[in-house]
Amino acid sequence: MAVQYSTRGALAFVGALLLSLTVAAHRINSVDTTIAWVEAAAGGAGRWQLTHQLHYHDAQTALVRISGDARQSVLEVAGQARLLAHLAGAFSVAADGTPVAFAPLGAEADGDYVYFYYESAEAPIPAALSITNSMLMALFEGQLNLVNVDAGGRVQTTAFIAGDKAKAVSLQ
Repeated sequence: MAVQYSTRGALAFVGALLLSLTVAAHRINSVDTTIAWVEAAAGGAGRWQLTHQLHYHDAQTALVRISGDARQSVLEVAGQARLLAHLAGAFSVAADGTPVAFAPLGAEADGDYVYFYYESAEAPIPAALSITNSMLMALFEGQLNLVNVDAGGRVQTTAFIAGDKAKAVSLQ
């Protein structure tokens, strides 16, 4: 018995296949953060450099939701400053129990990503960090944030989802 294929059936199959590929290719909303220890020239002290990396679409959507103004853009300095302040309020680091203050250095868009830069004051390297991270979690369901701590040539990664408490990273 010969199998017959209909044009309608073939189109339905191709459509279902394309739909499944689109669903499988969905990008997760995330903020990828790197906290890097930079040694000072002398004395064993140094400072933390902090970079938040957001996909452009996530950054733009978050800015519009935060500001309530669809005309705001993460490509403009005012929009970057607004989002920079929002991110700083949802992310904190304590070094050996003492809060680390990060000064904003600026932001830039490059390709599909927007980067936000901060730096701490000079201090001795701590034994441990305690990190909290709720960036964009109130804005996006399923938000996943990753933090990479780079100290002394060793990188440790910690993941955060909604409801997570502070997480400790040992630097010893």
